[in-house]
Amino acid sequence: MSDVRRLNVLLKDTFLLIRKFLMPKEPLAVLCHGNFNIRYILYRYDANNKHNAVKFIDFHGVHYASPATDLNVFLFLSASPDLRAESRNDLICIYHQSLLKAMSECLD
Repeated sequence: MSDVRRLNVLLKDTFLLIRKFLMPKEPLAVLCHGNFNIRYILYRYDANNKHNAVKFIDFHGVHYASPATDLNVFLFLSASPDLRAESRNDLICIYHQSLLKAMSECLD
């Protein structure tokens, strides 16, 4: 089947396609926030006005999925279109390197 035909078949049911992309893939699936963005991050600052702790709040949309889903939602909701366009490759590289490091630590 040609690529165009496969794409047309996938796009006939976009809801099913999105659900397929969101399905957890082992061993990389984790509990995800669901609608992670800057509004759900609280920082604590020390006497020198440097943050020394972070808390995440509002987990009403928590689900089991790839951590990439939270990363994508965070970038879409919290970063400007210009920042996303300028930094997309760097952010994906940082995410990928961090994921590889975490996976190698888990496997050791």
